[in-house]
Amino acid sequence: MNTATFPVHAKTLKTLLLAAALSLAALAAVPAARAQTQPMMPMMMKDVLNLDATVQTQVTPDLAVVMLAAERSGADSAGPSAEVTRAINEALKEARAVTGIQASTGGFTTFQRFDNKGQRTGWTVRAEVILKGKDFTALGKLAGKLTQAGPNALQITNNSFEVSTELRNAEEAKLMERAIAEFRRKAQVATSAFGYRKFSIQQVNVGTTSGFVPPQPRPMLRVAAMAAAAPEADMPIQAGSTELSLTVSGSVQMEN
Repeated sequence: MNTATFPVHAKTLKTLLLAAALSLAALAAVPAARAQTQPMMPMMMKDVLNLDATVQTQVTPDLAVVMLAAERSGADSAGPSAEVTRAINEALKEARAVTGIQASTGGFTTFQRFDNKGQRTGWTVRAEVILKGKDFTALGKLAGKLTQAGPNALQITNNSFEVSTELRNAEEAKLMERAIAEFRRKAQVATSAFGYRKFSIQQVNVGTTSGFVPPQPRPMLRVAAMAAAAPEADMPIQAGSTELSLTVSGSVQMEN
């Protein structure tokens, strides 16, 4: 059998060769593209130590908080509401006349009263005023006065203590220095214990001060009895200590 041959033009041959080369390049690029879509595995860092250091201090709160309430009842809500509003406004006026005392209103509630048969017997209105101050003597004198204000008298329902922003910032600066020093000390001890000569800090997080001052509840009956026995008696205010703490955490690279 005779095999027929056809001449191929040089330009056509060049075009065919270029197309074949492009096809091969495209096929070779597929594995590379697939490799790029695969997530990079994080490199495991060797000889890295994670640790934290916490320090504490005892602080006497410098801000006292006293909550007082006016509560009135009546057949309807209008009368008690007016009486409560008048008592709270008078308390705010008295408080704002005392230097260094911060006064603000608290909750205001109105609710119905019922007897044991489920019949409505009237309404009760209650409102609160919150006093804050660093002068415990002045605040105690004011609180005692407000419980003896005749028809506008309030009842002390709660008192507590807070650490002021200024005192917290000052104590936080001291705690931060101590916590960083303790972090470095622990890092050095652990580095030596693991057989390394030195360390370098990789990353570090400095927390904020934390602490809690529990409230000091004062039962209304007890306060009422004190007021009856000693008119305009100052409210005794004495703060205890509270604990503030701060934590520094991070990681270090141990080295030889």
